[in-house]
Amino acid sequence: MPSFAGIVLFTVAVTFAAADKCPPISSMANFNASEMTGVWYDIAHTHRRTGLKLKCDLVKFTSDPTSPTRLDFNSFSYSSATKSTVSVAGKIVPPTKKSVPDGTLAVTIPTLNIEKAELKVLSTDYRSFAVFYACQESENGTAMPTALILTREQTPSSKLKHAAFKVLENINFPKKSLRETIHTSCHSYDLASKVEQQASTLGHATSMAGVVLLSKEDHHSTGFSSTAKPKGLVDKLQNIKLF
Repeated sequence: MPSFAGIVLFTVAVTFAAADKCPPISSMANFNASEMTGVWYDIAHTHRRTGLKLKCDLVKFTSDPTSPTRLDFNSFSYSSATKSTVSVAGKIVPPTKKSVPDGTLAVTIPTLNIEKAELKVLSTDYRSFAVFYACQESENGTAMPTALILTREQTPSSKLKHAAFKVLENINFPKKSLRETIHTSCHSYDLASKVEQQASTLGHATSMAGVVLLSKEDHHSTGFSSTAKPKGLVDKLQNIKLF
């Protein structure tokens, strides 16, 4: 099991050039979904231009009782603008096609009509950090990458944060598109509850929905069959197709 000091070994150096297609990014080999269970804190993510003033984002993964390779998740956030909690529930499954590499996952969030949206695990040591990546192409061919960094600690060390960001740096991910998550004066979430909160209207802004949904205007086919028709979102996000 790799330590965070060695996470850069799981990434491949490529370049994101303006208006280029999504580059061939390799996902982590030998990914073990069962090791991801528990609470993870969203430390940084692709900027979500929602106006909701979100903070204190976290994700709880639990084992799917039907298969050790599948995960259920609840993604929580708090909106300072609406002074309320937002949460969505979903599932993560491994690829079913041999042509899709290990570490490439399919995310389903029923409330948002997201089905099998592709998400790549770039690197994780399961104990301290996890870095996720997705990319789609707009109708004019512009690559629109998204990323999510999770850590086990709500306030990780500077060394760990640097190592996690290094994973994205090594694939030349556009750093200016990332925003660090605020984790001060956080409200308590009912992590045991399976009830979604404002999911159909604001759920697109949570960590797990945001990394596979926000900033997507078209789809990039990479092995999963999927469609999405988000409900109650701004016009730009209507009728988005995912992988």
